[in-house]
Amino acid sequence: MLPTAGLLALCLASAAAQSQTITYTPTTPQVAPDVVPAGVGAIRVIVTGGAGGAGSYDGVPGGRGAAGTQVEAIVRVQPGQTITAIAAGGGQGGATYARDADLTGGPGGSGQGAGGDGAARNVGFISAGAGGGGGASFLNVGGAWVRAGGGGGGGGDSFRAPQVADASAVALFTAEAVACAVPASGEPGLRGTVDGGGGGGGGGGYLGAVGTGGNFGQDGGPSAEPGGMGGSCTLSAGSNTISNPTASVPGAPTAPVGITDPATNGIDGLVSFEYIFQPTVTIACDPSALTDSAGQQAVCTVTASTAAPSGGLSVPFSISAADPQYSTQNCSSPVVIPEGATQAPACTIIANDNQVAGEAAVTVSLQISDSDDYLTGTPAEASVVISDNDSNTGTPVATPQAVPSLSGWASLLLTGVLACLAWMRRKTIMGR
Repeated sequence: MLPTAGLLALCLASAAAQSQTITYTPTTPQVAPDVVPAGVGAIRVIVTGGAGGAGSYDGVPGGRGAAGTQVEAIVRVQPGQTITAIAAGGGQGGATYARDADLTGGPGGSGQGAGGDGAARNVGFISAGAGGGGGASFLNVGGAWVRAGGGGGGGGDSFRAPQVADASAVALFTAEAVACAVPASGEPGLRGTVDGGGGGGGGGGYLGAVGTGGNFGQDGGPSAEPGGMGGSCTLSAGSNTISNPTASVPGAPTAPVGITDPATNGIDGLVSFEYIFQPTVTIACDPSALTDSAGQQAVCTVTASTAAPSGGLSVPFSISAADPQYSTQNCSSPVVIPEGATQAPACTIIANDNQVAGEAAVTVSLQISDSDDYLTGTPAEASVVISDNDSNTGTPVATPQAVPSLSGWASLLLTGVLACLAWMRRKTIMGR
């Protein structure tokens, strides 16, 4: 799944404040992988393939080579990851009929994959050689790929044949292409058996998407064909997702210049990437322990390492399921850190006062959710424990006791004793 457009907006907003751009070309290549520095959550990438060389002269100039494809994208990265890159070379121009018969057409540009070689005129004849295709450039981080295909080379001119067509400058781009990880070289141009110019070399690309080699021409007949454009692609890998990829062919075509020998070479490709520094977001609760008494509450705050960009920074989070032992205030997800601020309005956990003894402790957990708009720092989770502090403090209630009952004989005896006592009391009274 590709990240949302929110990442692009944040990257553009923060680029002016903190940025570092690194560019590689064939003349200034990457010597060792770059390591993503701390605080960087994404890179803005521009990868351009090499342009195709021009076809050479035989009466009129040969065909023009196509500029390389330029792919732009935002790639999600993590600090400490390595970035590898190779900038491709442009294809070389073809040689004119004045050269030695065994001279090949313009070699294809270097890269992964390389451009296809332009074909030379046929041995024993005196027509023009074709331009080589441009190579493909690439950038890789964490298994995510951005690859830009090379432009096709121009066909060599054939004497008294129609003007050679220019190489196509339409980008052949596929997002999330699994084969993007496998480079493939462009096809070489074709060399004929009759007097005529050679076909242009195809641009380098990736497996299953390379530039085709152009067909050869014939004097007075069909013109040689240019090479095809190499394929361009992107591929996300795990957390290294790619968003907003675009492909275009912004460069000028490689034009032959009169009877220049050899014809004009294609412009080299490049790889450029800009580190995008993003805020690191954490969460904390103070205090982290409460009791179920009146006035007990904890304040939980989401904090960013840098001020929020224009429009604020939205931070989604999860919270434990509701429980009768507590209530919350301003704890709806997401919280928003206002523009220019570093803290969001506090989420408050309030312990509910009760007199019920023996309740188990309850833990309220809050955890920041991952987002394309920030780096998740440490701690990304906070908790508040609410404990019971109630006990039995009232006067114990007496347990009722059963009244003993008398058996039948005991009742009869008691009756006799009472009767005897009553008789004796009467006799005493009469004796007075």
